[in-house]
Amino acid sequence: MARQHKQQSMRNLKSSGWKAAQFTGRTLDKTISGLFRWLTTDHSGISRMLTLMPDMGFWDSVKYALMRFLITIACIVLQIVWLYLIIFHGLPLLLNI
Repeated sequence: MARQHKQQSMRNLKSSGWKAAQFTGRTLDKTISGLFRWLTTDHSGISRMLTLMPDMGFWDSVKYALMRFLITIACIVLQIVWLYLIIFHGLPLLLNI
């Protein structure tokens, strides 16, 4: 009689473990798919802005790309100058104090 009770408790344990695994699987599936759906959604509105933007000709596109390139180069040069000033002039001043 005790043996049947032990088998019944093992069966209940297996059954509840399987239910917990199913619940965990379903919950993870819903969470991950919701997260990826949220990540792939355009929250900034850039896609709507791009559809509303007027068409640019070839030369306008070239000028736009060139302007972006020049701005990027100018920012890089400013960063190099800033780092030079901080490392070679600011650091010795801080170490002398």
